[in-house]
Amino acid sequence: MDSTSPTRRRLIATTASALVAARFPAPALAQDATPSPAGGGDGSPPSMLELAYDPILDGGTGPSTLFTYANIARQLEVRGLRSLDAAMADEDRCSEWADGVDGLYLQDVLLTYPRTEELWQTLGFGPADVTQTLVLGDPPQTTRIYRGRFDGDRILSSLADWGYERVETKRGTVVTIGRDGEIDMRGAIVSFVLNTYNNIAVVDDADVVACPYLADLEAALADFAGNGASLANYRAVDTLLTAVGEELVSATIVDGGGLSTANMPGLGMLGASTPEPATIARAAYALFGITPGSMSSRYTDEDDQLQGANDAAAPRSALVVALHLGSVAEAEATVPVIEGRLAEGVSLLNGQAYADLLGPATVEGVAGTPVVKVRLTGDRVGRFWLRALFGRDLAFVYTE
Repeated sequence: MDSTSPTRRRLIATTASALVAARFPAPALAQDATPSPAGGGDGSPPSMLELAYDPILDGGTGPSTLFTYANIARQLEVRGLRSLDAAMADEDRCSEWADGVDGLYLQDVLLTYPRTEELWQTLGFGPADVTQTLVLGDPPQTTRIYRGRFDGDRILSSLADWGYERVETKRGTVVTIGRDGEIDMRGAIVSFVLNTYNNIAVVDDADVVACPYLADLEAALADFAGNGASLANYRAVDTLLTAVGEELVSATIVDGGGLSTANMPGLGMLGASTPEPATIARAAYALFGITPGSMSSRYTDEDDQLQGANDAAAPRSALVVALHLGSVAEAEATVPVIEGRLAEGVSLLNGQAYADLLGPATVEGVAGTPVVKVRLTGDRVGRFWLRALFGRDLAFVYTE
């Protein structure tokens, strides 16, 4: 006899349908002490988002992903792991860095090609120089911001050697190999990054900004000069980050439409053993992120455990999910719905009950805001959250 409750079976079925029918934007898929950035700011999400232009200024439809963020330096520090040596010749340090960034929503090129020497020689900097990353928007119109400690003259000189042209803009000198997103097949790195790095600027040796389109690079540089409307001041973003109220070492904010069952053909009403209403009102935006902390090993073999110096004492990374709803009342009404789904839901990715996989949960309507916040503290959520995000294993927060 099947002992699974009808509610749980219903959630398994609806989650499976959603994974087939819907998509989130998927990723395309130095020293002993971590280098400190030369510029201002502490590398936190609000600090980094001060450098990000608001993509919804005209009131139109914005990108499905507002930003993705990773604080490499902070996570390595908290876990007691060493950063990369500049030459990336120390294999132990490379292993520590790789384990430290696992679980961070890291800038895709840095994650995919950390040891592709030709790429970083062409660009004039490398993974060992980077402390934080921020990616704005959806492909192909994205802006990548690297925070760290860079040699701007070296970067510009190296790029010039590979055919980049210097251009004087109102915001200073930039280099380009394609102003309008075109792909220069002669480029030394095009096979790795296509047009991702067509237009590049270095700001105060503290930030490298790269865009396929020159116009987007100029818009980004306006924020660095304090003359633009930054994403940090966008009301929904500020509301979510303020409501979360704790440090995040990696995070993303996505358009709430990506969680709506109305955008998932064939997906019926989500069931949950909760008081009415058993649905969640559509969200404007949703935040997903993790707090800095220790991580359980990626491996099961005891001989392959890699632990940071602080992992035994530091708290585990927690997963934070926050929905920006239409009102305080909607946020409060959502609390029992999410609690019921977490209690009854099952992950399609590995067949585990959400309660076991995601661990103890607290769900609250943040007082005085239209935000409902979920905090999940399972032992492995820091390793698992990105798979859940990319795989749409998110039935516990699906909306109308």
